[in-house]
Amino acid sequence: MKVDVRTVSDTLKAFDVRLDWEEIADRYDKIFNNMRKRLRVDGFRPGKVPVELARKMLREDIKFELGRELVPDIMERVLKENGIKEYVEMDIKNLDLVDGESFGFSVEVEVDPEIHLIGYKKGFAIEKSEFLVTDEDVDEYIEELRERYAESREVESGARDGDYITCDIQELGEGDVPLLGRKIENRMIRVGEGIFGSEGASGLIGAKKGDKVVVRLTNEKGEEKSYEISVKRVEERVFPEFDDEFVKKSFEGVETTEELREKVREYLQAEWNRRSEEEFEASIVNYFVANTDVAVPESRIKRYLDGLVENIKARSREKIDEEKIKEEYRPIAIRDIKWFLIEKAIARKEGIRVDSLEVEDEIKRIAERYPEDQRADVIKYHRQKEARNRLEVDLFERKILEHIKNYVKVKKKKYKVSDIKKRRVE
Repeated sequence: MKVDVRTVSDTLKAFDVRLDWEEIADRYDKIFNNMRKRLRVDGFRPGKVPVELARKMLREDIKFELGRELVPDIMERVLKENGIKEYVEMDIKNLDLVDGESFGFSVEVEVDPEIHLIGYKKGFAIEKSEFLVTDEDVDEYIEELRERYAESREVESGARDGDYITCDIQELGEGDVPLLGRKIENRMIRVGEGIFGSEGASGLIGAKKGDKVVVRLTNEKGEEKSYEISVKRVEERVFPEFDDEFVKKSFEGVETTEELREKVREYLQAEWNRRSEEEFEASIVNYFVANTDVAVPESRIKRYLDGLVENIKARSREKIDEEKIKEEYRPIAIRDIKWFLIEKAIARKEGIRVDSLEVEDEIKRIAERYPEDQRADVIKYHRQKEARNRLEVDLFERKILEHIKNYVKVKKKKYKVSDIKKRRVE
């Protein structure tokens, strides 16, 4: 057997394989004889078609059967001899059979590239945000809690700023003529909020049930559009007093407003700490991806994008533009696959792995978060193959990141949560 190997790129190798007739003669004869027995040709009894005629008629079938039987074993040996332990994709082509002489084929094998890791153990700087929850944030959250427990009361004297209007909204054209098919029914809007807080919506102040009010709103493009608001109901929200009685009645295990404020502060700080850690880890990933030269196998990108499209199609009721989605998400696919390959390289070098006991321990930890009567079902779910695989991947990535964090020179930067929210609004 003769094998020629060519490196096409960092992720693609090509093999041209040629076997002498002596190496395939026995296999050829067996395949030929079996096929000839089943060959039917007018004028000849089954199995009695002349040999040369049968060889000519069966040549293509024999060629493909030889490929089916021989190529997998041969390529397993060839890849091993060339130090390729695993591959991403294999494309077999150009099967060639020369009767009495040789059998050959070509194979393109897509492989993951060799990763040259950056010298991260020397240390590298990553900024980490520290988000500080203030009294202002606690007050805002408590106002949201009060709103959840607010009572709705119908207003008959006319809408005021902050009241809610249930209405039909009819878009108007030139001359305030209603546009067909441009009506939204039973929509709730809040007076003074968002676009309904603009000068063109000032006519909503004082609006009552049964009134029709024309408002003129400007969209993001600076275009003015007119709407007729048919008022069906005006409501005000009456917030409960924020006192100990409200706290005791509404929140189990909390007795006073100060206790609730402290619990809210702890909750908000925990949430913002979680966000800080997520952003920090994303910055680590981005650092490695940006500073590591990685050629991504095209078939990995294809699988990623095909899977993404299938997920979107499963969730969408409307027809989607598959090619546009693939184009938009291709940079994300490349980034995620690069990180996946970098993770594998780090794990290989450092001997990082996740064993079945670790997965099982994590399943039990997850179950502990649920009421006792639900834990058996939670465990059963996470032991299913797909859920267990996802959990194993999460644990693996967590281990990789925890390993890398040992070498990060953290540059902390403090932010007030209230300042961040103000910048978002601006």
